[in-house]
Amino acid sequence: MLRDANTGRDGDESGPRAVETSVDLDAMVMALIEAVPGAAFVASPDGSVLFANAAGKRMLAANRARTTSELASAIEKGGAAWEVKRIGGGSAAEHHLLVHRDDAARLSERLRAAVTQWKLSRRQADVLALVVDGHPNASIGMILGIATRTVEVHVSALLDRLQVENRSALVARVLSA
Repeated sequence: MLRDANTGRDGDESGPRAVETSVDLDAMVMALIEAVPGAAFVASPDGSVLFANAAGKRMLAANRARTTSELASAIEKGGAAWEVKRIGGGSAAEHHLLVHRDDAARLSERLRAAVTQWKLSRRQADVLALVVDGHPNASIGMILGIATRTVEVHVSALLDRLQVENRSALVARVLSA
């Protein structure tokens, strides 16, 4: 469990405030790593995954043993493929944020290519990046500070522009660009 920022204690069960705070911290961590392009994880020092964003979950689904081994190795030795940041306290509360550099670079490159190829507006590019990252319309609206209906209009325009029928086909088209 993550360290409670209000009390400075590890997430013990001593009172309702500690439990409520740790749940809020968990939700906050998940929201933050979902915004990371490419695979991102919060892991314990041995590489055990505590949180993973959508791209990280796909990486785990493809090969859990290899992914957790890579995470443990990156925590211990570092590595060119992973950005590693230590978070939390000095003992059992210590965790690591790991972002796969290659995934982020490849995804950014494909998104730039799609924006150029299909001559997308800046806002369409923003919406597309969040759709590709797996965000629903309501989440996209909150992140961009626009109404959900406006997101729907942008998604519809993207579907028309890329000549696909649904979000899955849109993502597949971008990733194959």
